[in-house]
Amino acid sequence: MTLRQLPGALGTGLLASLLAHAASFGDGHAQGGPFHIAFVSLGWAAVVGFLMAAAWTALCASKHRQSGSLLAARLAVFVPNRGAVIVSSAAWFVLGESLEPPHAPASLLAIALSVAVFALLLRALAFSVLTAIAAIAVAIEELDFLPRLPVWAALRPQPVRRPASVHLQRRRGRAPPVVMTR
Repeated sequence: MTLRQLPGALGTGLLASLLAHAASFGDGHAQGGPFHIAFVSLGWAAVVGFLMAAAWTALCASKHRQSGSLLAARLAVFVPNRGAVIVSSAAWFVLGESLEPPHAPASLLAIALSVAVFALLLRALAFSVLTAIAAIAVAIEELDFLPRLPVWAALRPQPVRRPASVHLQRRRGRAPPVVMTR
């Protein structure tokens, strides 16, 4: 696992452990006991941070006119490998359980299976989100923007100028005599 993949492994592991805890214990109690709100907030921060980092990287790299699949492969370095996600989610699960008050235990096999399943599902979801972000970044870069943006300004009403007399108005019945001599 590289340093680029560490935030992804920690964030994905935390979300997978929260989902695995909810699947294993139901709504009987919250993971982390009094620190549950901190776990959930940290999970949301990891999701938002991952999306912002991926979007920024995709928009900066899309200026090189790469295709969406090449850009998605370039962004895939941020997604950790399967083992790192499973180990991280298991570590978060153990940390959350150690902070809780004693309660009725659940099946160890069910917990391990739910941790692994949610970790792999979230990793697959991260790949599909990166593919979508890459496609959106390439589509934005390929748009033809207007060379000039219209400027919206309030128009001042122009006064209507009328001659003082009907006799001073110009008559347009025929062409001027200069045109007729040709």
